[in-house]
Amino acid sequence: MIYTTLQKSLNIAFWKVKVLRSCLDIFKESLNSLLMQT
Repeated sequence: MIYTTLQKSLNIAFWKVKVLRSCLDIFKESLNSLLMQT
């Protein structure tokens, strides 16, 4: 019982990190393109 709840919270944390990292990647890409334009 406790194990499954732990696994669920780990899964949620994993997805949050994944989304955060992809957002950071998009941010970096747009920043790079902005720097290239000037």
